[in-house]
Amino acid sequence: MMETDLDVIEGSIYFLKVPELKQLLTDAGLKPSGSKQTMINSLIAYAKGDSKRPSAPQLSDGERALRQKANQYDPTVFIVPGVYTNNRKSRELFHTLIGHHFSFTTYGMDWIKDRWAEGTCPTYQAFAEFWQEEYMRRKNKGAFKSKQTLQRVQFFRAMKDRNLSKGELEDAWTREREHHATRAIESIRRIIAKRSKV
Repeated sequence: MMETDLDVIEGSIYFLKVPELKQLLTDAGLKPSGSKQTMINSLIAYAKGDSKRPSAPQLSDGERALRQKANQYDPTVFIVPGVYTNNRKSRELFHTLIGHHFSFTTYGMDWIKDRWAEGTCPTYQAFAEFWQEEYMRRKNKGAFKSKQTLQRVQFFRAMKDRNLSKGELEDAWTREREHHATRAIESIRRIIAKRSKV
């Protein structure tokens, strides 16, 4: 079966660097901002034809009130984008809800950002329940799986038994990353070119 541009993008986009992702988003007419994972998700959605150009957000009275209340630290308060910060007060609340083993983690922030992307704002309590459940799942499994965006870490782990010097490993990684990055960029640019003709 022939590999499609979407197959290439989904397999290789995680090798792109942030400046490359921002340039592709700009070329596609999309907003070049957010975390690396958010930008990757936007480009994959664009490749699938699911993306829409963002419009300037208009806050309703209810959203304004929600943002004002979000400055409070209580389990029932919603975690609101543009208001929430990882600060001493939120850390103290999470230590109360979860325990002193709590720390700010990438998987925790990704979960919050995913809820925001879905158009919902989780409460501090909902986040605490997710974090503790995920922490126990990972602890009991015995291994914390690397995120897809950590391609370099995964590559070095896969190459550890090859007896290569550090310089040889770095060269091999550079070739691997450039190979995948080139494939992803070419596939995304083909899709952008097709869309611009329509």
